[in-house]
Amino acid sequence: MKTLVISILFIIVTVVSYEYIYFLEQPKSYFKNYASLEKSGLIKRGWVPNFIPKSATCIYEQHDLDTNWVKMTFKFDPSDTSLMSAACTVQKNQEAIIYLCNDWGSKIKIITKNGYAQYSSPGSSQLSHEALFVQSRWHKICEIMNRR
Repeated sequence: MKTLVISILFIIVTVVSYEYIYFLEQPKSYFKNYASLEKSGLIKRGWVPNFIPKSATCIYEQHDLDTNWVKMTFKFDPSDTSLMSAACTVQKNQEAIIYLCNDWGSKIKIITKNGYAQYSSPGSSQLSHEALFVQSRWHKICEIMNRR
């Protein structure tokens, strides 16, 4: 019985330690708008490129400190794409507009549709940008905050 209790405690400590380390290695950030993103220093430190639309709101960003991947979703004014267009190659298809960009030596992709965007660098998982964004708890909270 004593061995079973020790084994269970060991498993619990191992799982909690793994989750804690994972959280530290892959920080997540939420920003109401571009100004708050800019104040965070993520742009200056190179985690987020400086050609993200200034009209961006409801920004969710996550990056990995070991592999340097970044993924991000945000809302923006669809007419505010001049910085992305200047910095990236633009591809259009029936479903979305895709911006293929070089940033800090990495190939990044920004997929936009109906004023929603998904940013991903190599190694990050692709998010279903509009569906994930609209269904996310952060989006709902951000929409309420922006109405005030």
